[in-house]
Amino acid sequence: MVRPADPVTADTRAGLPARSTVVLAALAFSAGGVDAVSYLGLGHVFTANMTGNTVLLAVAAAEHSAGRAARSAVALGAFCAGVALWVLVSPRRRPSKWPDSELPALVLGLLALSAMAIGWAFAGPRPEAAARYLLIAASAIAMGLQSAITEASGASGISTTYMTGTLTRAIRGITHKLARGGRAEDETHVRGGLWLVYIAGAAAGAFAERAWHAGAVVIPVAVTASVALSALWRLARLPSAPGSR
Repeated sequence: MVRPADPVTADTRAGLPARSTVVLAALAFSAGGVDAVSYLGLGHVFTANMTGNTVLLAVAAAEHSAGRAARSAVALGAFCAGVALWVLVSPRRRPSKWPDSELPALVLGLLALSAMAIGWAFAGPRPEAAARYLLIAASAIAMGLQSAITEASGASGISTTYMTGTLTRAIRGITHKLARGGRAEDETHVRGGLWLVYIAGAAAGAFAERAWHAGAVVIPVAVTASVALSALWRLARLPSAPGSR
């Protein structure tokens, strides 16, 4: 008996559609910017990269720094809440392809980032006390949603919020092709590209935070909004189901 092909594996082997690649790149740029802005402006905390944030939490605990530990703990908890929120809003039956199927989660992520930008503008360039924790939470919720959205794409070994696995798979694919004369996986160039885009987003976020403080959040807000609007536009063009009128 022939076992049916796993749809995720089949999609991965076929290669990512061009639009999906563009969306992944946009989300990676946004995540890099959010991480840089959060680290520089909200007290040395990552809100997208939970690997780095977990290390910061452990270091803060070892150094008995309650403030830094609390900030990292809030980011970690809010990120997990964002992933859980994706589960609640993600449709069980997907009437459209990724990323259009993720419109509800994209809108929620956009709202969370917008709340971060507005809240930071009111809190001042260097938020303190409760305001800082609320901004960290809003940012991490948005990144938890984004991480789950990316995973829903079905692309193996690709992430837009943590780059260790993405970079590992890219280097493995390149080395396999160069050293063994084999054919690299279709997503090898995509993974390497996402890593570079993430760096570019981080650099843009760092420069923007130094110049504009809260205004730097406008960059990931605009990027996320463009992805959400693109999904909304494509969904609006879908033909109505029979009997829906």
